Amino acid sequence: MPKSKHTRGGKRRVRPQRERAPEKRPDPSPAWLAPTGIGLIGGGALILLLGNLPAVARVVGRLPGLGANWPLIVGIVAIGAGFALLMRWR
Repeated sequence: MPKSKHTRGGKRRVRPQRERAPEKRPDPSPAWLAPTGIGLIGGGALILLLGNLPAVARVVGRLPGLGANWPLIVGIVAIGAGFALLMRWR
């Protein structure tokens, strides 16, 4: 078997040891973060469910702007905001 041209004659290269910085513990989350995130998710789900009721759809359909789609949009935005808050919870 052919020998590699890059041998060091059996010598091992000494590698410098890396020193890691001590790990910092992240600051704890504020007390309001978890209840607010859970409340936004629950409220968004409630808006989605109530927005599909026929009586609510008739009233919402008369609103200018988004028309009958505003419960869908508001519910999804509220759920997304709740998840975004809960991702920062420690």
